[in-house]
Amino acid sequence: AGHARSSEAQRLVERGFLEAVVRGRPPRTLPAALQQGQHGRIPAMAFQVAKEAIAHGPVLVQVARPGHAPALACSTCGERARCRRCQGPLRRARADASPSCAWCGAVHAAWAC
Repeated sequence: AGHARSSEAQRLVERGFLEAVVRGRPPRTLPAALQQGQHGRIPAMAFQVAKEAIAHGPVLVQVARPGHAPALACSTCGERARCRRCQGPLRRARADASPSCAWCGAVHAAWAC
């Protein structure tokens, strides 16, 4: 809440992931994108809790910026990508970068689940 929206919040309003709250009129429904099951990176349990809580008042959901993933996981089975050296989580500094370990820094260019 504030006197002005950040540029990131405005972008999410324009994309339909957030709904603008006008003073005195809190939303009582989920945004259209969420109603259609397009909840993206929101974990299923968090989405279900938010869906139930929206009936009682506004719900705030914060997610990382688009393109940012704190750790990698297999797109098929969901298993977290782990370092072969220390078992730390793998991540990418940029979208075009090879996966590297967040703990020891080892690069795993050919990582596969």
